[in-house]
Amino acid sequence: MTSVVGRFAPTPSGPLHFGSLVAALASWLEAKKQKGLWVLRIDDLDPLRIESGSVDSILACLEVLGLEWDQLTYQSTRQEAYQAALEQLWQAERLYGCSCSRKQLAQAPQGPEGPIYPGTCRHTPRQPQLATRFLTKGLMPAWEDQLWGTRRINLEKELGDFVVWRADGVCSYHLATVIDDQIEGVTEILRGSDLLLSADRQVALRQILGLPTPKYAHLPLATDFKGQKLSKQSGAMPVKPGGAVLVETLAFLKQNPPANLKLAGPKEVLNWGLAHWSLDQLKPKRG
Repeated sequence: MTSVVGRFAPTPSGPLHFGSLVAALASWLEAKKQKGLWVLRIDDLDPLRIESGSVDSILACLEVLGLEWDQLTYQSTRQEAYQAALEQLWQAERLYGCSCSRKQLAQAPQGPEGPIYPGTCRHTPRQPQLATRFLTKGLMPAWEDQLWGTRRINLEKELGDFVVWRADGVCSYHLATVIDDQIEGVTEILRGSDLLLSADRQVALRQILGLPTPKYAHLPLATDFKGQKLSKQSGAMPVKPGGAVLVETLAFLKQNPPANLKLAGPKEVLNWGLAHWSLDQLKPKRG
């Protein structure tokens, strides 16, 4: 059994675009360089974000690019596991119901990712029809990012209590991804730096649930000419599968592929990538 498990977890809200490919290729290379497994997880938990045909499109694109997965999983099959984790958090007295409206939330102090919830409903008893928030009081989770270094923030002051279960019965991204990673045995998480604050929340959840923290590396973000993160919402174009886009991705990841590699097929490009892959190339230059 391998001790290294990486993963790529796209949301099926559209075709694979370059920003997603950055995370896919980096996570694949990091896992395979260590003779590990690579899990492909479809984050299909939120029905409002799913676009018809996206799953097949993503799978087909990865296959053509040669990014073969060792296991394919779907969040939508794990409701019981999420419910069990939710109950554990209730038992740990780390949850409460929240009835605040969007208008009320908009009046809260602003933080790096929107309103910092002021704890208005902290003493509300458990009610199924309410959103469920995670109590961050006293939590300052410390963890290490392989690219960003040591992280330790005061969750209550900088991010506030966050939702782990929506009022419509959908498990939040933060809780679901923690449980998914544990079920799949994930040891390595490489993803975009826009999720750095998400990791602060998720490490806190892991600690309260008694789960180990995997190795994290939050990658540089691919952006458009306006400096916006590439996404379906920003109009990112679908990936055109082939060796050339893999070479472009390797260059973005600062692996310095030779120019003539663009003429090669995906398998040859991936072989070159495995032979030369170094996560250290992405570490910020200091001093």
